[in-house]
Amino acid sequence: MYLDSEFYLKHINDDEQIEVLKKIIDKINIVLKDYTLEYTDFLDPYQRRLAESILNRIDGIDYSYEGGIEEAERKSIIIYPDYLDYDRKDSPIKVLKISGNFKFNRSSHGDYLGSIMGLGIKRDKLGDIFPFENRAYIVISRDISDYIIMNLDKIGKETVKVEQVEFKDIEYSELEFERKIVSISSNRLDNFLSEVFNLSRKKATSLIESKRVKVDFQFIDNKAHRVESNSLLSVRGFGRAKVLECIGESRKGKLRYEIDKYI
Repeated sequence: MYLDSEFYLKHINDDEQIEVLKKIIDKINIVLKDYTLEYTDFLDPYQRRLAESILNRIDGIDYSYEGGIEEAERKSIIIYPDYLDYDRKDSPIKVLKISGNFKFNRSSHGDYLGSIMGLGIKRDKLGDIFPFENRAYIVISRDISDYIIMNLDKIGKETVKVEQVEFKDIEYSELEFERKIVSISSNRLDNFLSEVFNLSRKKATSLIESKRVKVDFQFIDNKAHRVESNSLLSVRGFGRAKVLECIGESRKGKLRYEIDKYI
């Protein structure tokens, strides 16, 4: 049995996601041919939903997710023959603990991400990053574990120690956020970006049209896109925010929404 990519991808319109899914179909074909275990790069929830739309249609395979912890946002998909059971000892990912003295200059998620990618590592080889005061836990592809341990010596200006740890050692905490209320004339995407990220309408539109905005991990290039409650907004270079719910209207008839702006 050999899967034809064009057949399984004809319902996908996003060129970037098509390339991701082609790689996954290649993995499936290897499993079907060689009866081996294969794994993908780290995928966000939207990409995993797209992958599931293919995986669930194929007989003879099974799959599991691996992201270090259940709460992980980015996870790899492990694909294997359906008569096998996935054993975590075969996991394609590793966990690194990065420690340093950040007493006077606490490093953020972006600092860790930037320093690791500065080594020439692609984002799809990195899973979630869990930063704390003097340490962070980084979930990564096992293929690059040794390279990071040997080459990562600083986060920003701070010298760090990098060591491999077990999944059970991961410390997890929810992302910090600031809750606020915004008033908008309608729930269009450009309205939300303007109010939540303090942008001009022109700038918000430019970001949307240049494909720097995601809603629930999916790129949206339509400024009139209607944002629903509980949607996650991501704007490259400006951060993230969760749209909670509409709590009514102002005296001037504007919609009032609760928003969690991640710090």
